Amino acid sequence: MILFGASGGIGSALSRSLAQTHPKAHLIFAADDGQALEALVGSLGKGEAHKIDATKGEQVQNVVEGALLKYGRLDAVASMVGNVMMKPSTGSPEEPRVPQGSTSSITDLEDALRINLYTSFNVVQYSAKAMQKNGGGSIVLTSAAVAERGVPHFEALSAAKAGVEGMARSFAASYVRQGVRINCVLPGLTRTKQTEGLTRGESRPAATSKQMHPVKHFADPADIAAALEFFMDPRTDFITGQCLAVDGGLSSLTLQN
Repeated sequence: MILFGASGGIGSALSRSLAQTHPKAHLIFAADDGQALEALVGSLGKGEAHKIDATKGEQVQNVVEGALLKYGRLDAVASMVGNVMMKPSTGSPEEPRVPQGSTSSITDLEDALRINLYTSFNVVQYSAKAMQKNGGGSIVLTSAAVAERGVPHFEALSAAKAGVEGMARSFAASYVRQGVRINCVLPGLTRTKQTEGLTRGESRPAATSKQMHPVKHFADPADIAAALEFFMDPRTDFITGQCLAVDGGLSSLTLQN
C-alpha cells in the first residue's frame, strides 16, 4: 500500500489505522515533509518513508515502480495530497474593504490546481498502470465538500477539488475492465494543522464554519481516514467511480432554523 500525503493530519491518521488493521501489509509513506515522515515511521515501527514532490510525475512514478519492483504487486493507493485555501475573490457588502493582495488571483487558482488536481492525476496515472500487472487494486483520492456546495471564498479550491471528482470518475471508467477501482472521499472541514485558522477556538471564522455543518462540529482526521480505508479494502471491490461525502451533512442537508 502507498499513501501519498502521509505526513498530514488525515494522512497520518490513515497511516496509524492501516498499521493496526493490516499488520502484515507493506506500507509506503510519501510526502514532501521528510522529517514528519521519518517521525511517522519511527512512531509506527514499520513502513518506508519517501520524501517527494507529488506535483512531479517522475517522482510519483519512482515510488510506484519501486514498490512494484520490491514487493511484486500494488494493491491499494490513497492520495491525501492537497491544501486548504480560503480567499475572497472580491469585495462584498459584508467585506467592503478587502485588503490589497488578499483577494484570490489566477496564481492562487494555478496553485490549487497544481497541488490538488495535478498530484491526483500523477497518482492515478502511475498507480493504475502498476495495478494492471497484478489484476487490479484500489485507488482513492481526496476531494472536498466545497466541490459539491457553493461556499463563499473557496473558488480556487472548489474548482480544483471538483476536477478531482470528475477525473476520478473518468479514470474509473477507463480502468474498470482492468480491475482497478477508483473512488474519492469528500471531507468537510477537518481539524488539522492546515485548517487551524478555520477550526480552532471560538473565533468568528471557526464559529461560522462550524455552523455550516448540520452536525455542528468539525471532523477529526480519523473520520476521514475511516472512509479512505473503506475504499481501500478489497471487500468493497464492487464499488468504483464513487465520491463519498464525509462532511457532517454540509453538501446534502438544509436545516430549518
